[in-house]
Amino acid sequence: MTKPSDRSAGFAAIDRAFAVISVLESIDSPPTASEISTTTGLCMSTILRQLESLQVTGYVARMKPEMLHAARDLSTQLGGGCPI
Repeated sequence: MTKPSDRSAGFAAIDRAFAVISVLESIDSPPTASEISTTTGLCMSTILRQLESLQVTGYVARMKPEMLHAARDLSTQLGGGCPI
């Protein structure tokens, strides 16, 4: 993944969001925020901000009380059907 310092702030935020979604879609069972942080190498506060933003916009669902996270169908649609 491109380091955030290599890109403008706006692109870096998008890169972080896609890193979170990528982890959510690549793991068989929904991970915790801590597991996402470990996998991406991003700090926990960044992960929590990204998860909150992705949840509010409908890309991620939080599964309480375990606080596990899962990508919603909407995030899967981002990569499917868009020819390059």
